[in-house]
Amino acid sequence: FKNTQKDGVSLQILKKKRSNQVNFLNRKNDYNLIKNKNPSSSLKSTFDDIKKIISKQLSVEEDKIQMNSNFTKDLGADSLDLVELIMALEEKFNVTISDQDALKINTVQDAIDYIEKNNKQ
Repeated sequence: FKNTQKDGVSLQILKKKRSNQVNFLNRKNDYNLIKNKNPSSSLKSTFDDIKKIISKQLSVEEDKIQMNSNFTKDLGADSLDLVELIMALEEKFNVTISDQDALKINTVQDAIDYIEKNNKQ
């Protein structure tokens, strides 16, 4: 580095500071990339767990269960099945699902979103 003075501060020091800031930002971006991988793996894990529960509760093959599957229209659940499904989700994921919230959980994606938002594990 050329050691020139500018307003009483060495350009070498400024360049070193800037270099450290860039390195810090790169490390922060790397951390965010790693951190952002976790939600997708967590989401897949949640989806897999929910598929197992749905398959067991509704006697449906797991490969027929998609994110956009509607419990009643696509998977053949009746009102009692839905109550049992909600109870199984509460137990597996250690969440409490209010009656109002349960009425909003109509698809597998709805269940995943609720679990991801409210999971206490």
